[in-house]
Amino acid sequence: MEPKHYDYLIIGGGLSGLQLAKAIADHDLLQSKTLAIVEPKSKSKNDKTWCFWEKGEGKWDQLVSHVWHKAKVNTPYGEKHFDLAPYQYKKVRSVDFYEALIPELKEHPQITWIEDEVIDFELGEKHLIKGKNKTYTTAKLFDSSPPKKKGEAQYPYVLQHFKGKVIETTEDMFDPKAFTMMDFSVGYQDQCCFTYVLPTSSKRALIEFTFFTPSLVDKKTYDELIEVYLKQAGVENFSVEEVEAGVIPMTSFPFWKENTHNYMRIGTAGGWVKASSGYSFKNTEKQVAKIIELLQAEKGLDTPAKAARFQWYDDLFLRVLYHQNKVGNKLFTEMYNRNSIQSIFEFLDEESDITEEVKLINRFSKLPFLKALTKKALT
Repeated sequence: MEPKHYDYLIIGGGLSGLQLAKAIADHDLLQSKTLAIVEPKSKSKNDKTWCFWEKGEGKWDQLVSHVWHKAKVNTPYGEKHFDLAPYQYKKVRSVDFYEALIPELKEHPQITWIEDEVIDFELGEKHLIKGKNKTYTTAKLFDSSPPKKKGEAQYPYVLQHFKGKVIETTEDMFDPKAFTMMDFSVGYQDQCCFTYVLPTSSKRALIEFTFFTPSLVDKKTYDELIEVYLKQAGVENFSVEEVEAGVIPMTSFPFWKENTHNYMRIGTAGGWVKASSGYSFKNTEKQVAKIIELLQAEKGLDTPAKAARFQWYDDLFLRVLYHQNKVGNKLFTEMYNRNSIQSIFEFLDEESDITEEVKLINRFSKLPFLKALTKKALT
């Protein structure tokens, strides 16, 4: 029996796969074509929280569960407060995203949702996808499956790993108008780590402890550090409503070099996570828009994912975190203490110009970066 054929096939029904599928449908690219999404597991719970900044209204506002207009960073030099205007910091719960997009895509007459696990695939004139249950073929394959390798030795590989708890307190403890981007008051063994706080009411907040390190820590460490942070903040009487945890690879490995005319790695597997910050939601939207342009123009999928200089910036910063992890907190402190939040957002969005980039870079301590450059030159 011949495998079922689709014009487009997406491996994975997560953030990147769903955004891409919706964009393909919304841009009328399925009038005479078919699309399949192959996803092995149900997407029915809130397994993560996505946050992002943007100016004014955005295409996902109907799914945004909270917006912050102010932020703060707590460093050894004190607490710094930011007014984000014209930006807003927005939160989307993964369960709300799944519940909005998956039923809509399943109802589309040209889209097939396939519950199957992809075991392997072969690229060719017709890409052959081997699932546990069936095989499929496609003309264009978008692959969000985890890469089988971390990356070659010359590229740094740092993990953003975290655990967060949504807590409900008995007393007013939080300011729902301002979130804490980084709080360095609780540390761990000279590693780059911080607490991230997203308050959604005076009694409810996500408290998340995050590391940017080359290796993981024991699972109980996150709980212990969250407990220390809450005790230090005077939060004693509370209940835990939700728990989330994750590991996000941060690497400058050029995954897009594996793309071909009709095959593209997407999502984390395609380098869509901002290598130096771990943010993915807004960057996914931008990458999807580029794919739509390629499909509409009937161009190949083998195009670079970003400007070369931003690739270089990310690579250098990750080298510092990989080889000199203990200076990470200091560098983040310098970044927030010496720059406006607007210039930081613009830089991380890769929308700044070279003049502004030079100014921002010159406000960092130079030695860690010089060491990283020297080490890179010697490898």
